[in-house]
Amino acid sequence: MATYRIDTKELEGMEPLAEGYKIFDEDWKGYGEYCYADENGSVEGSVHRVDGDLEHCKNGLHFCQNPADCLKFKEPLQWNKYAKVSAFGEVKHHEDGKSECSILRIDKVLTFAEFI
Repeated sequence: MATYRIDTKELEGMEPLAEGYKIFDEDWKGYGEYCYADENGSVEGSVHRVDGDLEHCKNGLHFCQNPADCLKFKEPLQWNKYAKVSAFGEVKHHEDGKSECSILRIDKVLTFAEFI
């Protein structure tokens, strides 16, 4: 169940199935060791894919459609990173407000104030 960056060209002809928000650690990692930033620290416009079956809180690229739901899963610390994202491929939504997808595009990096 690997996570990796893919070329934006792989999204050609695809429409987002959902839009939402994600909070990252200060080093652009989510839960786990995968880093969404490239070697220059850039993330905006990048696209990421996860292999394997989506499984709530276990496998998938997680996000929340409502930014307030993100706060259930990650503290809104000012040094964390925040982004608006789009989901492609397979997407699953859950009652707790968390969703996961197989392909995630980071559309816009948000400041702490913009996210709040």
